[in-house]
Amino acid sequence: MLVLPVHDELNSGVVLRGLYQSSHKTDATDKKVHISFEDGIKMSYDSSSSCLEISSPKLINITCGNANVKAKNVMVEASDTTIKSGDIKLLGNTLIEGSINTAGSGGGSGSFEINGDVRITGSITAGGNANFGGSVSDGRGNLSDHTNNGLARD
Repeated sequence: MLVLPVHDELNSGVVLRGLYQSSHKTDATDKKVHISFEDGIKMSYDSSSSCLEISSPKLINITCGNANVKAKNVMVEASDTTIKSGDIKLLGNTLIEGSINTAGSGGGSGSFEINGDVRITGSITAGGNANFGGSVSDGRGNLSDHTNNGLARD
């Protein structure tokens, strides 16, 4: 940064925020403001598209009391993602492209509870008991009231 005082007064001077040189070049047609740090972190802001970019080869920590992110679309790309929260609420339709595994506390088996109707396209495989509180039907009718040669089920 260079400060050029006018009439020997810093308060009425001109500030040049940077001078480009061979080690810190920029494209003459680039409309972005670039900031580079010695540890490899780079930030740029393009005022023509109102786009802020932050690039870090290392860790970025954000700590605050509360945070809100409001955007039309959000894309998160990572090789592994962990969300640690006492409760998670998803509002809106949810598409999961992949398996769902649950684990209870202490590494035990978890549970999956659904309040509402469930429609499954495909087979169901159970490794344990199946308990039903209502009737069970197949393509030929209700199996709950089924009899074999007039004998009711147990």
